[in-house]
Formats: sequence, C-alpha cells, structure tokens
Amino acid sequence: MLTGLLPALRREYRSLLTTTVCAAVMAAAGVVALLFIAVAIFLAVSDAYGRVEACLAMAAFFAAVALIVAIALLVMQAHRQKLAAKKAEGPKERPAWLDPALIPVGLEAAKLVVRNRGLLYILLGSAAIGWLMTHSTEANEPAAEPAE
Repeated sequence: MLTGLLPALRREYRSLLTTTVCAAVMAAAGVVALLFIAVAIFLAVSDAYGRVEACLAMAAFFAAVALIVAIALLVMQAHRQKLAAKKAEGPKERPAWLDPALIPVGLEAAKLVVRNRGLLYILLGSAAIGWLMTHSTEANEPAAEPAE
C-alpha cells in the first residue's frame, strides 16, 4: 500500500519543485524587466526634458506600479474574504488527514518505522535538530562587537 503511494508523492514533489523554480525565475525576470523599463524612461525623459523632470517621471512610474500592486492586493483580499464566508456557511468537513481510508497507510508507515529502527532514529534526530535550530538563543542575539 505504501509503495504505491511513493511514486505519486515523487511526482507531486517534482511538480511542486518545478513550479517553484519557474515562479522564481519569472519573478526575477519581471524585476529586471521593470528596472530596464525604468532606466529607459529615465534616459528618454532626461534627454528630452532634463534630470529633474526625469526623476519626477520615475517617481510617477513607480507610484503607478505601487498602485497597481495595491489594487491587486485588495482584489485578492476580497476574494479570500468571499471564500472564507462561503466556507463558513457550508457544512463542517473533517480534515483530509482524518479520512478513515488513510488508516491503512498510517499502519503501514508505523510498521515500516518499527521494522527499521534507523528510520526512527533519523526522524527523531531531525525533529530534535529542527527544534534546536528554531529555539537557538545564539541566532536571536546581536553579533558581538569586534575587539580593537
């Protein structure tokens, strides 16, 4: 049962990883394109009207970009509020991880962990390391001043 689930998880992981990498590349390319547009506007306005006017044109350009992003954010928040209201009206459903059909999968995973003690130690060790990394006091303290 568990062996049939692993290929599906691998496919989903690869799909998620591909989507994340593509989104990061698209975001970086968008930022670079925006900067080149800004430089082009600055150079054109600077040649035609002067430096002060070019700076004002750049301020207007970035104010327009900020306004577009603010409108997009407001639209997304309104959409989320609509979905939350719709979800609140509907019947309460159990979370997917409480589905009784997943009990055999959980039992198989428990058998796998019990049979392979090394896997249990790896899981416990990684959980302990993760907890220590999030609760480390050194990460929250400011860096010490260098000695003179």
